[in-house]
Amino acid sequence: MGDRSRFEEWEARLWERLAGLLPAAQDAESFRDSREIGEQEAGLWFLLERLADQAVPVDETTLAEIEVLAEHWGERLAVHYRVEACARDLDRAGSVRLVPDSEVQAAAADDLTVLPWIECARCPSVLSRAHTREPSGRPGLYATRYLVTRADTTETFAPTELLRAFESVLACH
Repeated sequence: MGDRSRFEEWEARLWERLAGLLPAAQDAESFRDSREIGEQEAGLWFLLERLADQAVPVDETTLAEIEVLAEHWGERLAVHYRVEACARDLDRAGSVRLVPDSEVQAAAADDLTVLPWIECARCPSVLSRAHTREPSGRPGLYATRYLVTRADTTETFAPTELLRAFESVLACH
């Protein structure tokens, strides 16, 4: 099964689980409908707005999954502040967490800027986004690859392998 169809299956299951977070049945249906009509970007905005407005507690792993969806749909930068604004479910420990903005230390490698993004809660595995450095020195808008770093090893994933990179961190070797 190709990475694209694996992602679509994962996304469908996740979308349904995320709809279940919304307290109002009408909101959950609107969220589901956004995916059905191919408006995933609008659906993510709607979901995050409702979660924040209603102070729905969300565990760290689910927030990371939302960011992975947003990254896939090219909306991560636009919705990141909304993800950060979500109430945290402190009663449910996540297996991964988003690296807090205050802890992100950009690293330079060749012509890339590497930004830590999602880390395992059980081991030192970190999923980072690698961006081509613009002439201004800033990272480009979209990741050109994903890196999973563990102890002394780094695994590289193509942009189309985002789900595999995320699953690698979830697997906690």
